[in-house]
Amino acid sequence: MLAELNFEYQDNPADGKGPPLISAVRAAYNANHSRRLFRRIGIKFKELGIGYDGGANGRAELPLLSLAIVRLMIINAQRATRQQTHSSTWKLNHTKGPCMKFIRRIIAVLLAAVCSTWAHAGEGLSPQVYTERLGRALDQVSKRIPEGARRRIEFGLNLFIAHEAWIGGIPRKALIGAVDAFKEAGVDRVEINPGQFPWLDGDQVTIANYDAAVARIRQHELKLALNPQYSTVKHKVDSFAEWRKRALILYAELARRYRPETFVVVHEPSTMASRLGEKVKLPRWLDFVCETAKVVKQHSPNTRIGAGGLASEREYFDAFVRLPEVEVLTLDIYSVRKLKVYNQMIRAAQAAGKPVYIEETWRPPYFQPQPGITPDQASLKNVGNREFQALDSRWLRVMTAYAQANKLEAITPIWMFPLFSYVNDSGDLDSPAYNQAVVEAILHGERTTTFHTLKDLVRENQHLPQ
Repeated sequence: MLAELNFEYQDNPADGKGPPLISAVRAAYNANHSRRLFRRIGIKFKELGIGYDGGANGRAELPLLSLAIVRLMIINAQRATRQQTHSSTWKLNHTKGPCMKFIRRIIAVLLAAVCSTWAHAGEGLSPQVYTERLGRALDQVSKRIPEGARRRIEFGLNLFIAHEAWIGGIPRKALIGAVDAFKEAGVDRVEINPGQFPWLDGDQVTIANYDAAVARIRQHELKLALNPQYSTVKHKVDSFAEWRKRALILYAELARRYRPETFVVVHEPSTMASRLGEKVKLPRWLDFVCETAKVVKQHSPNTRIGAGGLASEREYFDAFVRLPEVEVLTLDIYSVRKLKVYNQMIRAAQAAGKPVYIEETWRPPYFQPQPGITPDQASLKNVGNREFQALDSRWLRVMTAYAQANKLEAITPIWMFPLFSYVNDSGDLDSPAYNQAVVEAILHGERTTTFHTLKDLVRENQHLPQ
């Protein structure tokens, strides 16, 4: 799983605050009333007002934006000057007129803002600021969702303690207890992310734990979705070609053994390629889908074939939509900043007559920047931090409403851990202490406010029209 580590918030022009670049450009814009210049270089001021993307880790992208603005200003001013003077050369210092004086002032302000932004970027956000900004972004999304547009959907949960990184150390009672809790919450389906372990190892004890978990899912008459993914936790491969060979064996066994309702054969292709350490072009992924879909159907003819990913993987997603082998599309949403892109992806799938559902979602992780930290590592940070418990409930409510209003098939929150336990420290998912707290909470029947929020959402969903 690779979280998109960004969120957006509404910078309030009235409070006089905000990131240095946005404030500087706004001030210059208002002072000089040069709206025509901003329009000509393709910058809409209303976009500047909401365009600051501080990121969950506080590492702003403003330097790139500022340099882009400078470049656009120079290019467009150069074009305008050439048209006026019919000259083949142009120099900023030799250009006259109020327009260029304004441009020089803006450039000076922008460069000063860049220095300020770079100095501030490494500091990271405090938990309070992170909560406030993400909360503001969620409020914006909520306001844009028409109440009358919401329709009934299905709910799922990911049995993440069955991931290959966890299942080897999880008691069978905890696996079964988690599935029982999912049923208690009222969800319709359970998602599992199998890896190469234990299937390629022949570890019969762990395989028996998978069997027990799936048997419990079937006992509760819940749907099963399998979404295998490549990870380096237990086994590494040297190439995409090697992963393809192993995937064909793994997928065949999972399909034969469990006959899931849905089998997602490709999950976040760019993430998988990153873990492989190899650039995998789109045609190879399409071949992978066709090959794995065929082997799944051979062993489980009634299983739906799924594929999908992140907003940043739009090219892959659109290609998956066009493939006849893909019967359902999936979305992984960890950022409200990309909801416009997700809207387009949803419309593309629906226009092709294919259902689409949110396969993974959670708030963007809060973490402090550290040298060498990977997106996978960052995504595990502060998941069970009690300080963010209320924010988790807000995220679930807003994303549920988003799914309902967009007529999606279902929503599946990715992290099951906060349903059972929060702790006063970071609650990182790679923390043995936090994982032990979660297991003990499951075994003792404990439930958090986030669990009850989800249960309430499932109940409220039943009153919506289909």
